[in-house]
Formats: sequence, C-alpha cells, structure tokens
Amino acid sequence: VMRSAANGMQNDFTEDELSDQILRQAQNFLPHK
Repeated sequence: VMRSAANGMQNDFTEDELSDQILRQAQNFLPHK
C-alpha cells in the first residue's frame, strides 16, 4: 500500500527523499512509545 503511494511521488522526490518521506509517514501511523 505504502509502495503504491510512493510510486505516485517518485517524480517529485529522489529515492533518498522518498525513503525519508515514507519513514516519516510510517511513524505517523505507528503508536508513540
């Protein structure tokens, strides 16, 4: 699911920026410990 969303953003971000963006998105969904 996240990978599909990432594919739509590849034109706007480099791979490193995209990976960082995904990590930030993932952290938003994970419960903060």
